Amino acid sequence: MTSQAITITGGVAFEGMFELNDTIGAATAFTGFSGVTVTSGTGAYAGVAAGTAVSYPTPFQFSPTLVPSPVDTLWSFTDGGGTMHEFELTSISIFTQNNFTLALGGMGIAKIDGFEDTIGYWNFMNNAFGPTQFEFNAMGSAEGESAGDEGVGGMAKVPDGGSTLVLLGCSLLGVVSLRRKFASHPA
Repeated sequence: MTSQAITITGGVAFEGMFELNDTIGAATAFTGFSGVTVTSGTGAYAGVAAGTAVSYPTPFQFSPTLVPSPVDTLWSFTDGGGTMHEFELTSISIFTQNNFTLALGGMGIAKIDGFEDTIGYWNFMNNAFGPTQFEFNAMGSAEGESAGDEGVGGMAKVPDGGSTLVLLGCSLLGVVSLRRKFASHPA
């Protein structure tokens, strides 16, 4: 009897500080991250405690192209049970970038000890209204199932074809538009 690895499902959210190579509206690269911690997790990340320290070891360029490509370890952390979690960033897109907001999204490979490497996506958002948020979601098959022959990371079973990222980008544009509207009409 052979056993197949289980694909990664769910997601994990982070908060922390970052440094850019210029102002938020003109930046093309992250030069560092600090104080990044897990805020919540679902699926394969559900047991990770809030406050777990996260390492973002590699500075990288996001515009005009991803450099280095791939970013071998965009982020990594070890949970309370000693299990290593990490993400390799292979592509990136800018959803919004202006003087108030930077919103990015990218695809890559999620890795957790004991699981099959799984395709996933990473989101980054910073705006003047709150803390910096980083999110990751894996695109694996249903929890407890093996990927079998459905494709890399069980991609054939994923119903979301990117609409979540499109909705995030649209909502960020709406927030920016409202901010501009209220800033130009003082009370």
